[in-house]
Amino acid sequence: MYDIKQTRFMTKVEAKRCLAISETNLKHIISKGLMVPLISLGERSVGFIEQEVHHIMAARIYGKSNEEIQQLVQDLVAHRKSLSLVA
Repeated sequence: MYDIKQTRFMTKVEAKRCLAISETNLKHIISKGLMVPLISLGERSVGFIEQEVHHIMAARIYGKSNEEIQQLVQDLVAHRKSLSLVA
């Protein structure tokens, strides 16, 4: 889905700006499985993998249904688990 070597984190603030949504809406779409869950970036910091946010944005642009986006989110989360820690 994406190359781990070119992966960039996106802060929650950046993601909200990019998606043009509020904090409340972000929490809502995460709870509905329409957005990947946040990743801990440290003790007091969370964010997203930028490529995952862009995949979800593209799905919206292409008119995918909520069910299709939920499947995409599941696939993206599964992909996280398959990433090699060796670069």
